[in-house]
Amino acid sequence: MGYQAQVIPALLAGLALGFIETRLKRIVPDYLYLVVVPVCSLILAVFLAHAFIGPFGRMIGDGVAFAVRHLMTGSFAPIGAALFGFLYAPLVITGVHQTTLAIDMQMIQSLGGTPVWPIIALSNIAQASAVTGNYSGQP
Repeated sequence: MGYQAQVIPALLAGLALGFIETRLKRIVPDYLYLVVVPVCSLILAVFLAHAFIGPFGRMIGDGVAFAVRHLMTGSFAPIGAALFGFLYAPLVITGVHQTTLAIDMQMIQSLGGTPVWPIIALSNIAQASAVTGNYSGQP
């Protein structure tokens, strides 16, 4: 089982690595810290990532992709697309829109495509059209 284009397992593995590193930092003496903590942290995190975190994270990612796909293409598609398009502009302002790339990568890997990119493109075109119309309407 490969984890190519899997975002959620990578995030969970990074969190596990940070958790392991902070716990080992408390146990290992300062004079051994630079040698023992990084090596042991990585070995444990890689083992956990491949044995437990990866399969669990892949199931979570597949569930997210399934939910987003049905929200964007199922019987609730008009509501889901309108809601996403409405919320996308505030996401851009705050910078949280970068998280949609993780959803897109998961959907492309799981489903072979993504219905989110066209909605993002339409939202960007609508914003640019509003700015152009507002700018050209000035005396």
